[in-house]
Amino acid sequence: QGSVRFSDGKWLGWEGQHLEAIIDLGQATPVSALSIGALEDYNAWIFFPRGLEVWASTDGHSYEKVKTVAYPSPAGPELAQRRNFTARFEPRAARYLRLKALSQLANPSWHPNPGQPCWLFVDEVLVE
Repeated sequence: QGSVRFSDGKWLGWEGQHLEAIIDLGQATPVSALSIGALEDYNAWIFFPRGLEVWASTDGHSYEKVKTVAYPSPAGPELAQRRNFTARFEPRAARYLRLKALSQLANPSWHPNPGQPCWLFVDEVLVE
């Protein structure tokens, strides 16, 4: 896991775009949740995700959306923090999971540099 220091070498970042990934579990496995660890540090233009979307597939071609979760945008500056974001869904067998972590894309209006591209930082993806 990453720390509250974005420069600790344990984070992957996306500037001004959403995180999109496909996870291959190797074989069909019962799954019921997907979580990501994320960082928020407004001084570094890094914000928590605004939502998660998860799709499941047994063949890697035909996906079914299994969960959409929305999170509120920050109302103002807060101390740097790390948090897990989880999408829980009805258990199902899946070999592939498609994840979309929705970035805020741009700094909010209260930020010292509003409207500029911001970052989404993720340190791990967990599948239950």
